[in-house]
Amino acid sequence: MTDTARISVAKVLSSQISSDGQFVLLKVLQTTGDECELAIPRGTLLSVINHIALCKLHSDHSLKLESSFRESFKTSWWEMGYLPDRSLALALTFGLGGKLSFMLPGDIPAAMLEALQVFVTGTSAPASPGRTN
Repeated sequence: MTDTARISVAKVLSSQISSDGQFVLLKVLQTTGDECELAIPRGTLLSVINHIALCKLHSDHSLKLESSFRESFKTSWWEMGYLPDRSLALALTFGLGGKLSFMLPGDIPAAMLEALQVFVTGTSAPASPGRTN
């Protein structure tokens, strides 16, 4: 069995893209005090983001943190649009100005609309015909 090389990151110092736009370059400060630059290929960014989000959730559960809303990015803008398959997508601009898009399949847009109505107005949406409360 081979060991996997591992660095411990104390802080992200800066980020930029490579001159050809194909890599995200993260300059990090290691816990040893040394600086290191991570080059992440553009084609793997969404996978990296997905894995980091999942690991954060697992860490929150492991540490028995009560709310996943404790650490939230402030959203500065949002956009909605249709994907080629006609499903709805929500794009949020947040943090340092980055943007992530989320596909909202099936009944999620309607459920979000109902939840937003409750949170914003304090009243629930009218029940759909045939629905029981």
